[in-house]
Amino acid sequence: MNRQLMTVVLLLTGYSRISTDIDEYLNTGTAMDTDAKDVMPSLDELPTYRDIDYRHTQKMMFHLLNVTKRLVRLFCKLTQG
Repeated sequence: MNRQLMTVVLLLTGYSRISTDIDEYLNTGTAMDTDAKDVMPSLDELPTYRDIDYRHTQKMMFHLLNVTKRLVRLFCKLTQG
C-alpha cells in the first residue's frame, strides 16, 4: 500500500534535479548543450564580470521532461558603460 501511494505521489509531483556547478555550463555532454552552444555565449566570450549565477534544472513529470539553463551575470561598472 505504501509503495503504491509513493508511486502515485511521484507521478503527480514528478522529480527535479538542480545543479549550480558553473563547470557544468554547456559541458554536460547532452544534446541540449550542443544546441545551446549556438545561442548561449561561452564564459570566455563574456566581458569582465563581478559575479555569475548558473542554474541547470531538469524536471520530470510523468513522461515529460523539462530542461532549463539560466546564466545571470553581474557586470562591473566599467563594463556597463
